[in-house]
Amino acid sequence: MPVGAGRDSVPVNRVNMRQTFFILIAAVIAIALTACRSEPLKADAGPDFSVAVDATPRFNGCSSTGDIVNYEWTILSPPPQAPGEVGKVIRDGDASCAFTLERPMQYQDIGVWLIELEASDSWGNTSTDTVILTVTQQ
Repeated sequence: MPVGAGRDSVPVNRVNMRQTFFILIAAVIAIALTACRSEPLKADAGPDFSVAVDATPRFNGCSSTGDIVNYEWTILSPPPQAPGEVGKVIRDGDASCAFTLERPMQYQDIGVWLIELEASDSWGNTSTDTVILTVTQQ
């Protein structure tokens, strides 16, 4: 009788299948544990703030958590003199958590602006938060 061909021996292909199965299970567990350790997705648009005319506001969502791949900033509610600004996206397609507006605020911008931050992760999940920007004369 050849070596390893006894009644109690396991054929080599079954051993390889068992090893492959256990390696696969270990990999799945490792991936699941990694996913569980990441922080949940939560947008944080920062504290409300004010700027004067001629100042350039800086928006900061860097306290947001999760595996964020995009920060989108949208005007939800502008002052009464700027109704055409509702829904305007002021920043999108950006993995940077903070940015400075490209132009300084002007007299026609005076008032209260409600701005929404929407943070997105690579799985397509989103989280939102708002910040109030108040533009003053000086």
